[in-house]
Amino acid sequence: MKRVIVFIDGLNIRFRLRANRWTEYFDVGYLAKKLAGPRPLVHAGFYHPQPNLEQLGAAQYATDRSYLESVRKDSATIVPKGAYMAKREKWIDGKKAEIWVEQQTDVLLASDLVYMAATNMMDVAVLATADGDIIPAVRRCTELGVPVELLRFRGLHQPWLVGLEKVVAGFHRARPAYFQSYPSS
Repeated sequence: MKRVIVFIDGLNIRFRLRANRWTEYFDVGYLAKKLAGPRPLVHAGFYHPQPNLEQLGAAQYATDRSYLESVRKDSATIVPKGAYMAKREKWIDGKKAEIWVEQQTDVLLASDLVYMAATNMMDVAVLATADGDIIPAVRRCTELGVPVELLRFRGLHQPWLVGLEKVVAGFHRARPAYFQSYPSS
């Protein structure tokens, strides 16, 4: 039976869930088991920046920290360290504005995806993202003999996704039932 590792672009998927009005703070292990199906799940990687108090404010910061702690407690889930949010200046409509950007999340996910394919840690990768920057890593996995499947949200037709959809081996349609909250402790 083919071993599966699920790679979840955490903030990206949370934005998709929020846009669909689904459960944003979802049980990562439950989603991973749904995506693996009957195949053995090696683990799920949840790639998410550390919450930033200045960016989020006290209430949202506490919520996000609590959520990440719930994710970390799941023995089948790995939350790689190193991703963070950084404040940048950007010109918008002729005015300087401060924006927050994710740093290192995509690189961590892409490097783990290729490394785990190259070291034979999995037979199939399942990717949960709507970010086309991952295309080179997906191609590398395919070259290494590891097919990549994509979790796809209905109604999300962006130009960068077309390229991603062309390089993956298959799809899983996102369903609200895949995104359950963590059980209360």
